[in-house]
Amino acid sequence: MLKEGSYAEKGSQESIEQEPSFSKEAIKHFLETRNSVTDSGRSGILFRIAPEELDPKDQELLALGNEDNPEGSLSIKALKVFNLADAQKEFSALQEARRIILKKMESSSDPIFHIPRAIRLDEIDVDEKTEKFLNANGALITGGKVGTITMDWIEGKNLAVILYEELMKRSPESEELDPGSFRDVQDFRKLLRALEKTDFVLPKEILAQIKNGIKALHEGKLYHNDNHLGNVIVKDGRLEDGQTFSIDYADATHEKKTINEADGNSYLSDENMVQILSPLTRTPEEKRKERDESIRKEWDERLALLEQQPKAQAQYKTLKGALDAGSANVLEGQLLGASGSDRDVENYLGNLLKLSRESGAYREQISAFLAKHANDKKSKMRSFALNRIQALQKAIEI
Repeated sequence: MLKEGSYAEKGSQESIEQEPSFSKEAIKHFLETRNSVTDSGRSGILFRIAPEELDPKDQELLALGNEDNPEGSLSIKALKVFNLADAQKEFSALQEARRIILKKMESSSDPIFHIPRAIRLDEIDVDEKTEKFLNANGALITGGKVGTITMDWIEGKNLAVILYEELMKRSPESEELDPGSFRDVQDFRKLLRALEKTDFVLPKEILAQIKNGIKALHEGKLYHNDNHLGNVIVKDGRLEDGQTFSIDYADATHEKKTINEADGNSYLSDENMVQILSPLTRTPEEKRKERDESIRKEWDERLALLEQQPKAQAQYKTLKGALDAGSANVLEGQLLGASGSDRDVENYLGNLLKLSRESGAYREQISAFLAKHANDKKSKMRSFALNRIQALQKAIEI
């Protein structure tokens, strides 16, 4: 196998990278004998070629030193709209991405996604039946000329399918989120939001592989521009101790694209997937701590404001005296007086929180007082005040 990066002269119709005894005729035969597609994306139609379909010499050659694909299967990507220049661009980007990642793996042991080997690029003349078959599956082939990229086939599932299957285990009623119908990043967000409400936790190493891979590509001045869950393959479909692969470099560039840039195309930020996956890596305990910290921070800010308001400070003394005397009527009266103003409600409840932190006896009285109002189904209190009372209950508990 020639080393990656061996390119043909511009405009050449020959393969950019050649495999000994692996001919264009073999690829043509593969295409013309398919009766179904294995998968498809925006830029191409994928066919899996099983190792037993290959010449024994090719099987040995393709599997040589390749831990990512020990089965020796191939993926033939038939480009949906074949343009030789664009095909060369995608093929080169895939090879460049692999070189960047392999180089990073040599210098660092950090988890990182892999890139399938790009083996060869060809322009194949197919018969009329195959042309019709490809076009029936979304291609726009004319004149019987089909652009193909041959690469390693990674046995596994894309991340969207895996996460959907995890959601079905926990929430079977979410069938309308079938990833087969996903069209844009908003669909993926719906899936992740639904999954986040369950007990599912994405292994942190999976996210780390994606994050480190994106960082390495950017350090090498290569941008994917179509990073989404469907373009991440998890080998063997296994998340625990899983290995991810980044695929589909049809939109890759050497300059960072903005989301609405150029020629009517829509680009996805490479970092977007890291951002939307991050919440899934937090355990229920971590989420609880984050919520508690957020609640604590909010009320601490309210307590700091009380120190700047003489009226609130005077109210604090009144409430303290009422608690010392066990006078719930004073607490009621102060709440009634504050209930007409959102700020006064916040200050009143802030004073109760401050007092609850000063004494266990105060805390018990205040908790009982708040519970009485929070559980009063006939209460005529404004919803804002009632919601804030319930929020203070949580704040006192943490």
